[in-house]
Amino acid sequence: MAETTKAPRRRAYALWTDEKNAELVEMLREGMPLEEICERTGRTPNAIRQHCVEMIPTSYRNVTAKRAFEFLPVLLADPTYDWREPLRELKRVNHGIYWDPDMDATLLQGWAEARPLGELSAELGASDLEVGRRLIGFGVAASMHEVVERLGFGEDDTLPERLRIAADRATAAVCILIVDNIAQRSGHATRFGEAGPARRYVSVHADADHAARELSVVVGDHLRAGGRVEDLTVSILDRTVGDAHIGTSVFQIGAELPAAPTTTQELVDLDAVVDEDPIPAEVVDLDAIGAAAAARPAARPRRFWRRRR
Repeated sequence: MAETTKAPRRRAYALWTDEKNAELVEMLREGMPLEEICERTGRTPNAIRQHCVEMIPTSYRNVTAKRAFEFLPVLLADPTYDWREPLRELKRVNHGIYWDPDMDATLLQGWAEARPLGELSAELGASDLEVGRRLIGFGVAASMHEVVERLGFGEDDTLPERLRIAADRATAAVCILIVDNIAQRSGHATRFGEAGPARRYVSVHADADHAARELSVVVGDHLRAGGRVEDLTVSILDRTVGDAHIGTSVFQIGAELPAAPTTTQELVDLDAVVDEDPIPAEVVDLDAIGAAAAARPAARPRRFWRRRR
């Protein structure tokens, strides 16, 4: 297998795609140690072991995650072992679908030929909504509305109502920007100290364009504070009130971010700004205010009457 670039261990909770599963299978077949697999995949040892449990037959699911990591390479030594079948079964139990390369090829061909949505869904064994979401994930369609315009409605009679709700939801959605591992300037400690929320930036925006512009500002501040772009992890989420997972989600590590401004004119000497003389505050004569309050006539006490019954 070709040499791959080591990735930081920041993807323990990222989705396992079929491509990533195939890469893990090749590493296990080569007898690669767990630590090296973690370095190459950017995932934690527990994440690797737990995923091995999901790739063995259900009849062996009572083994521990550690034993599953040792047992799966034995199964993979047999070239006829279908490691995708346990993953398909797990998806079916959770009312989902496991997309393999053959299904993706059928899906994209059906899109190119503009096959009816109901026919395509039936052949793939997926719902109309799952087919639409997969097409959107590939980037061939921008929305479910575009899928319906090209392929028509399928067998799901709730799809028109879902589209209406989605249109209403889109008008109320906001974009959330989250940037982790922001550098702090020395000598300017926050109330959170060196770790914790002080190293995370969160802001809410009307759309993705505004969030992207704010991201460039945050990255610039991070660089001026002595940080590196490679240290950042960025999430841009499209959400509405009450939606924990529904909506677009973009996750990036620092190496994937666009180049930040580095010219002399664009960078600011923050220490010089802090050390400038502050704007003099208006002086308040507290003695005069107290004397004026003492000269003011006292207010008459309020009386409260109770009606007799």
